[in-house]
Amino acid sequence: MLVEDQAAVRRLTASLLTQAGYAVTEAADGTAALALLEKRGQPVDLLVTDVMMPLMTGPELAGCVRRRWASTRVLYISGYSAEGSMPESVADAGMKYLAKPFTRAELLSKVREALDGAPEA
Repeated sequence: MLVEDQAAVRRLTASLLTQAGYAVTEAADGTAALALLEKRGQPVDLLVTDVMMPLMTGPELAGCVRRRWASTRVLYISGYSAEGSMPESVADAGMKYLAKPFTRAELLSKVREALDGAPEA
């Protein structure tokens, strides 16, 4: 599942993932993502979410999803620099993170890394 409030970024990222063979469900914000997941009734393998979004942040969304489905892995994407003012909840060791803008290769590498790794605690 891809959750990104910027439509152009969401469309491009979804396209890159789909071209690489991933099934992608898109949502524009956390509340829409939760509604889609509830309707689906089963976990997704990976939640790719922007860190800062209206209504609900990426870490808040990830918390809601992982309370219901602990096996869901999370990859955060954000315009924050890795060294910059990253929110503490994302900057913690073990969190998977990809800075925007990113290349196709960087995206696919981080997605593979997130899928192959253990879910965060």
